[in-house]
Amino acid sequence: MKTNLLVLMLIKSIDVFSQDCPCVKTAIIGTNTKVPIVHNNKLVAMDNVTINLGESVNLYIKESTGENTWYKDGNLIENTLVSPKETTEYTVKSTLDGCPELIAKIQIKVNKSLSENLNNSVNVYPNSADNYMVISSKSKRIKNIKIYNLIGEKIETFECGNDINYQMLNISNLTIGIYIVMIELEGNSTIVKKLVKN
Repeated sequence: MKTNLLVLMLIKSIDVFSQDCPCVKTAIIGTNTKVPIVHNNKLVAMDNVTINLGESVNLYIKESTGENTWYKDGNLIENTLVSPKETTEYTVKSTLDGCPELIAKIQIKVNKSLSENLNNSVNVYPNSADNYMVISSKSKRIKNIKIYNLIGEKIETFECGNDINYQMLNISNLTIGIYIVMIELEGNSTIVKKLVKN
């Protein structure tokens, strides 16, 4: 009778405990209360990476069972495609109801010297320009060119058909002012230049 009562109490206590922490996978019954509890919440983030200045990388998770959110300097990141200008640490949090929150950190190292060499290999001329401008690349081929105004609105897009190293553009429809030219090169490198339109 005592044994039946003890078993019933034990089953009831496990049931109550599992309601408080539904992520418990296993429980060891005995006198050792220091046995660790295994949770369903898992998180394995991407490895640290090195990119060149101007390149982008997509933040991703290798393995997770919870809901993941990315942060930079404690601020939530909505877009996981990032282009840091300097070496930056990102944090990912995994949350699963009733389980402890898991945190992982990754670092994106930015190599500036290679990017500076790449930036110096791309020229925009004449600058300032009237009706035409030329973009030339001494190393990588040009894939496309986008022109933005100073408030970030895209004004023009030029696709370069055969990945060429030299492109002349008609900019006669641009109004007088200063523009930002984003030049995408092979290998998804992006170079940013300033253009003055007369």
